[in-house]
Amino acid sequence: LNRLKAAVIGAAGRMGGWFTRYFIGKGFETVVYDIDREGLRKTAEKYHIDMADNLKGAVADAAVTLVAVSLAATAEVVSDVLKTVKRRAAVVEIASFKKDIVERLKTTGRKDVAVISLHPMFGHGAKSLSGQRMVVVPVKDLEREAAAARTLFPEAEVITATAEEHDEAMATVLALTHFTNFIFASALPWRTIEKIRRLSGTSFNLQITLAESILHDDPGLLAAIQIDNRYTAKYLDRFVKEAEALRRLVTEKDKQKMTKSIKTLSAKMKSDPQHKQAY
Repeated sequence: LNRLKAAVIGAAGRMGGWFTRYFIGKGFETVVYDIDREGLRKTAEKYHIDMADNLKGAVADAAVTLVAVSLAATAEVVSDVLKTVKRRAAVVEIASFKKDIVERLKTTGRKDVAVISLHPMFGHGAKSLSGQRMVVVPVKDLEREAAAARTLFPEAEVITATAEEHDEAMATVLALTHFTNFIFASALPWRTIEKIRRLSGTSFNLQITLAESILHDDPGLLAAIQIDNRYTAKYLDRFVKEAEALRRLVTEKDKQKMTKSIKTLSAKMKSDPQHKQAY
């Protein structure tokens, strides 16, 4: 791989920057492009690499093109890349939701290009790919696309899922998790947070670390994760319903029913194979 050329589209963004560093570290000749020209210039100067003036110039000679743009723009940008990219190249998109994008990508006439719909299950703070997961959603040929992903990202654990399986899972893995932490963070008395930290233990420190790490991400992306997934509302409605039921037990001081509710929840959690290791 170390004599190949990689193009990163959206390189001024956080994940675009992450993959720029990755390809450079793997010895790729790397070129970057972004409509954010100032951010692009800073990225190119930081890594001493070429910046392209336009999309066509970025991808024309690239063996692999990685598209790290907004969810709304992904399908269109990939389509534009496919008009220019050379034969036997790989085009990778990393959008957080897949169903609509994959449906559009299935219609492309390029049989000589591997289009890989990939979701990195980590954020821009990851130090390396070691121990990280990537999900491949089939576009045309799952076996070929998964094999290409494993070649490009050998340190990662590459798993596969249909677009529907992926998007519904993301409604809990991302949207519900983020939503829970938004509410937690909103309820905290931030003016006294230093005092609270001095009095805190393991559970609180884990929770606030998770909330703060999520909120380091791009606000536009976090909003899109909540709003753009068709499955999210179902789980948020369930969350609000359960939260209200538990709040009512607290305000009514019904310790007996509260205890029973917690026991029921604990029993449900035993279906998770990792439940015993959690504590």
